[in-house]
Amino acid sequence: MLRSLGISLVLTVLAETLLARLVLGLRDRHDLGTVALAQVVTNPLVVLFAAAVGWVPSLPLVSTPWAIMLLLEACAALAEGRIYAYDKTFGRPYAASALLNAASFCIGLLLTWVVG
Repeated sequence: MLRSLGISLVLTVLAETLLARLVLGLRDRHDLGTVALAQVVTNPLVVLFAAAVGWVPSLPLVSTPWAIMLLLEACAALAEGRIYAYDKTFGRPYAASALLNAASFCIGLLLTWVVG
């Protein structure tokens, strides 16, 4: 479990900071650090709760675990948006959070299906 927590956290931090730089145009180390910090706060909780409900990415989207996973991701996006709101360089912190979260979630799904 610790291994998957660590892998998920590292991949999420890398994906979201890279996307923040490429898509949102963030360059300042402080701003990119804020993105990384938001992931350190939210990612382990999402992964632990997802494991607790037995989330499996290959199940159909209408299944209950998918609905719970989407709810967890929405809560993480709100929490991350709140963290970004403290950094005045994020013009629209909740939109930025939703964009980064959705993109990294899709990257995670793709990696899960490719790697198995």
